[in-house]
Amino acid sequence: MSDNTPTAADKARFHNLEQSKLQSNAQMRMAEALEALAGKSTGTYDNLILALIDGTAAGFNRALKTYLAVNGITRDSDAASITKQVTAFYNLLQDNYEWDGTTTFNDPDVASMSTGTRGGDNAGMVCTPSTVTTAGRDDFAGLPLFACVDCNWTIDATSLTPQITAIDGVCGKFVRDDPTKFVGVLQMTGYHYYTNPGEASNKTYLEGYRIGPDASRPNCAPMPEAVNPDGSVRPWMIHGKYAAGLKDGKFTCCSGIAEEGQLSHNSCHTYASAVGTGYSSMCACDLGFLQLMTHIKYAALTLEDSMVFATFYWYRDVATVAETGVKRIIIAAASKNNYVVGSQIIVGTAAGNDVQDAAMYSVSGQNGWTITDITDVTINGTAYAAIYVDAPNTFDTGAGNSDASKNTAIHTVRWKTGSTDDVKGNDGAIDLKSGKYPIKLQGIEFGLGAYEIVGDTILKLYQDTADTTKYWYEPYTVKKAANQSTGLTANYIASGAKFDQSIGEGYIKALKWGKDGVLFPYATGGSSSTYARDYFWHNSKTVDTREWLALGSLGNGACAGLSCLDGGNWLGWSWWDSAGRLSPNGNRG
Repeated sequence: MSDNTPTAADKARFHNLEQSKLQSNAQMRMAEALEALAGKSTGTYDNLILALIDGTAAGFNRALKTYLAVNGITRDSDAASITKQVTAFYNLLQDNYEWDGTTTFNDPDVASMSTGTRGGDNAGMVCTPSTVTTAGRDDFAGLPLFACVDCNWTIDATSLTPQITAIDGVCGKFVRDDPTKFVGVLQMTGYHYYTNPGEASNKTYLEGYRIGPDASRPNCAPMPEAVNPDGSVRPWMIHGKYAAGLKDGKFTCCSGIAEEGQLSHNSCHTYASAVGTGYSSMCACDLGFLQLMTHIKYAALTLEDSMVFATFYWYRDVATVAETGVKRIIIAAASKNNYVVGSQIIVGTAAGNDVQDAAMYSVSGQNGWTITDITDVTINGTAYAAIYVDAPNTFDTGAGNSDASKNTAIHTVRWKTGSTDDVKGNDGAIDLKSGKYPIKLQGIEFGLGAYEIVGDTILKLYQDTADTTKYWYEPYTVKKAANQSTGLTANYIASGAKFDQSIGEGYIKALKWGKDGVLFPYATGGSSSTYARDYFWHNSKTVDTREWLALGSLGNGACAGLSCLDGGNWLGWSWWDSAGRLSPNGNRG
């Protein structure tokens, strides 16, 4: 039997072929456009714009910038004008490009592997994440369906649709680090199609992504976040780029602010709606998009073979030397490598043993300070490590006292947003595998050391009416931000993706897609190295509602990941590692 697995040379040839096709098409369109202009054709500049798209991210950005400039968009253009022309640009791309790629996975009763087989236009594609020093290979970065750019966005209070106010390096007055401005990642709307585990006779299931609808594809539909409240489909979509901080009682979505903790499903509504009409906290479709991109771009159920976010970064140390009037803490030299520059630590007294304990952050406050430097120091002939922080004022540290409350301690906490801003490319992290840093996927940063709460979704625990021995977990979503509630109402719709509680909690073995972009555990019984490789916690048999905590926190280690789900807490429950995100996608048709 022959081995049909593509070799590295096969993949390289495919990549080169795809690049050649894009470049050839671009050259052809350029020639046609120049001929039309020479003949004083009444045609548009469309071919000139399309000719700029050469398979690179830079080429795509040039095309977008040129199109908007030709159509009168400038630095001073308003949101309505920018949004109108962005829509026209993506309509042009939808009409002139095709892409239809798949990943096929084995059913969990056949194989335990986390990877799948690429097919269609996804065959031969390669994606490796980047760091701040090295650009990984991302064959998707210049493709019209996947090319993405950062933008500022708002929600129109009347239409409840996202509006684009600026695009980084393209138009408008783009701002990245202003808490009153919101940063998103803009890209073309794709159509998702799929089969779920257990549905195919050949013991596989399918993940597909394409440009445009195709009724012959199973469950084929536009991404939910691209469907306007009136049911029309935008040719583009935006996802919130950064986790939420808190400013003046309102959620932020910007770089350079501490990720806010101590949130709950209910308080996420409060802080998102305080921004204005139509604003939402993270939606199930926002999370589902990240999971889908992982399945397609990495042909895997998990990112863990490529990059690991901050879930192995749980450290506490007590000062070993007392000092006065400093902005540093002296700790044992052996602990130096536990910490990384740029991350956040809280500073308090050694009487506290957990970051939830007020004593642990009595000096720095709950959100902590940023580590600015870590150096070796020698004091009285003994080697130590000095952890420097960006404290606004100097402080005193205590050490060696029998009373722990007189000694100083530090502990890692959630990162500030923006640590991935200097990472080259759309995917990556400062360090890919240490588990100490946030990561980004398709330009979206996440994994700062806290769970993120899915704010448009409530997990319903209920007894089966036909078989009263069974109890189910099922996500219910709501499609209008104003209807998000602190309890289930008639506005919430069942996703259809549900989990039989009798299976028990554990590592996720299989997940199924439901309505409205929900991807939910279907079976447990896996491990940290098989299937989805993420953990699902839930309650004992009961009838109630629960919040959806996604991703995982600093100390979750191998339990955390894109599919990780803590579903054991009531809707008003909060903890230091409960965080959120402002979303432009809370209003959908």
